[in-house]
Order: sequence, then C-alpha cells, then structure tokens
Amino acid sequence: MEFKKGYSRQIDEQFILRISKQGSEEFKKLLELNVTVHGEAVRDYITKIYNEHPKKDQLFWLYIEDQKTQKIVSSISLMPYEWHFGNVIIPICEMGFVGSLQEYRGKGFISKLNVLYEQVMEERGYVVSVIRGIQFFYRKLGYEFAIPLDHRILLSPSKIPRKKQDNLKIRRVSHHELDKVVKMYNETYGNYFIWTVFDLDSYIFRYFNQEFNDFLADLYFIEENGQPVSYFTFGKSYDNLGYEFKTSKLSDQQCVKILQCVEEYHKGASAEIDLSIREETDLANYAIQIGGKPYNSYGWQVKIPDLKLFFEKIKITLEERINNSDFRALNQTFYISNYENTVELIFKEGKITEIDTREGYPEVGACDVAIPGAFLFKLLLGDRTFDELKFIVPDAMVKRESKGLISTLFPKEPSFPESYY
Repeated sequence: MEFKKGYSRQIDEQFILRISKQGSEEFKKLLELNVTVHGEAVRDYITKIYNEHPKKDQLFWLYIEDQKTQKIVSSISLMPYEWHFGNVIIPICEMGFVGSLQEYRGKGFISKLNVLYEQVMEERGYVVSVIRGIQFFYRKLGYEFAIPLDHRILLSPSKIPRKKQDNLKIRRVSHHELDKVVKMYNETYGNYFIWTVFDLDSYIFRYFNQEFNDFLADLYFIEENGQPVSYFTFGKSYDNLGYEFKTSKLSDQQCVKILQCVEEYHKGASAEIDLSIREETDLANYAIQIGGKPYNSYGWQVKIPDLKLFFEKIKITLEERINNSDFRALNQTFYISNYENTVELIFKEGKITEIDTREGYPEVGACDVAIPGAFLFKLLLGDRTFDELKFIVPDAMVKRESKGLISTLFPKEPSFPESYY
C-alpha cells in the first residue's frame, strides 16, 4: 500500500506532509499541537487513544510539519468503525482531532490533509467518512449533516418523581457480564437503519471507566429484583455541559430511577439538569413527558466520496426494499445525481444488475432524482424525504412518476450510530 504509516510528501521547501509512524517523539509533537488547539482537557485522552486504543494500529494520524521550526502545525486523524446500514455492514471512518496552529491557519493545510485522508480511505476501502465537528467549516470539504448525534433536554429537578424505586438497583457492569449488554444492545439498536457494530474491545475502552468526562463514560445495569433488565452509559456531553446517556430499552420506572440518580449526582449545580439523550429513546420521551424541554440538537457530518462504491455496498439493502414493495419485479434504469456525478442503477426483475457513474452536469430531465452536492447524502441515509429536501433546496428535482420508487429505495428512517473514540 502506498499510503501507509511513515508516508511523507514534500509540499514545498518549508512544509512536509506525513503519516505518523507511532513514534514517541512524533507523538509528543502531535500531542502538543492538539493541546494548543483543543485545550489541556484532551491531553490524557489523546494519549490514551494513541497508546491504548484496541484499534490503534488501524488509526492514522496525518500531519503537516514546518521544517524550519520542526513543529507539527496542522493535523487530523482517521479512526475506523464498522456500521450497520440496514442489513449490510459497511467499513466507515471518522475524521477526528482536526486543528491547525493559529498562525498557520488560512494556508489550506486542512484541505491538503483531507486529500491524503481520502486517499487513505480509498486504499483501505472505507466507504463513508463522518465527523463530530464545528458548525459550517466542514461543508467546504464536502460534508453535510445527515445523521442525528446529539439532542439536548433541560429538566428541572422538581419535575422528577420522588417515589422511591425500591425494587430497582443501579450498579456497575463487570467484564464477565458483557454478554448481557451485547444482547440488550443488539435488541435496542437493531431497530435503527444505521448503527454501530458492537466491538467488544472498543466498547470496553469507551465505557469501562471509573471516572467520566466528555471523553470517558461508565456502564451500569439496572437490576430488578436482583436481575439485570437494562443498561445505560453515563458520561458528559461534548461541550461538558450536559450528562450524556446511551441506554437500552427502558420502562418508565427505570427512567425514574436513572433520573433520580442523576439528580443526586447533580446536587443543585444548576437550576436545571442538562441531559444529552437521543430524542426518540425511552429516557428522552419520559423526560419530555414529565416536563423536560428540548432546546438543541446536532448531527454527524457525513461525506460519501465515491457514490458508486457506496451503492455497491448497499445494493442488498436496496434490493430488499424493492422486494418488499410493489416494485418487486422492477425492470428499469434509475438515475440519481448530485449535479456533479450521476449514478446509474440498472434493475432487472427487482435486482440491481449493474451500477455505473457519469461525471458532469446531467441533461435536463434525464435523472429520476437530482439533489445538489452533499444534500444528496440526507436522502441516501434516510435523514430526510425528498419533499423535505425540496422545501429547503429549490433545485432538488424529481420526475413525478419516480417519486414512489424514490420513497421505496430511500425511506426516512431513524439512525443511532455511536462513537468508540
């Protein structure tokens, strides 16, 4: 492989582009850059990821070095996952720890690093890239908000029921009990379109911690009459303002038990408790039911660099959707475009027999559906219907006779992938 650890390329006489070799001296420079850009809070966690993460050999740290000062001045990382997309599993990656020193910004270094990042993606077969990044900046790299990530609810402690839940007990999960967590995890997340493949070692790294912050979380069981019946993770939100939860399915009584424990931990630190919980989960629904007020939301920013590869990977999911619809015997060539590239899907008897792409602006009226740029990802990933996109993107176009087929191929569906980093 060309783009392996230790790769380097001269940008000009002063700057060189590199992929980290996992050396200690190199890491010190990477760490100092990230602490300078992101704050002292990341020091211990980046050190932990770099040295201890179970997938550290698959992580890539890409950076630009100023050869005059011997300082690393800009860097990003590539962190691998496997995510379920319907009934298929797709290798994806997350762009993380992005930053440049203040005096080196505006030189296009992140764009140069992104080119190398996508070359590594292509070489290793990663189909989708995601990022939990700041607002707007990553649009210039071709990203769009397309998967929910963070929903926030403010809840007054006075709204939490006072009745004791004596039949319920909360305790930490031990390593030998993870088989129960896996079962509950799959039962809960399997109802979503996109969700993270359970990786045991990565899960332990992320959720088995005796302390928590916006990087680390802990894992608990709720026991009923001495038997584990549900689990939840407890940590801090990315901005360190709220308490973040990932949960299995919960009853109202179990929700009360969790909220009572949060209130006890919170101890009046502020007038309202800030909860970071996905809005369609049992805990979020209950918090809203008793008076919680949703006030903010955020999302994974997503890029699909190679649309043909993406369609090849989700082919089985698309065929299953067709098979379960009135289009099961479909014989048609279907065209979908982002106005820069057009994907051609050839269906015969409901099966996709060929996938091809064409570059360039499509002929007017030639496509079944055309949605500009990265907005197309919102349709492909089930985030928005065509009509919802048309409302905010006037140049989204569809053939009237193709609307039913588009709704069948790309239904709006909830997704809930989580991070192991």
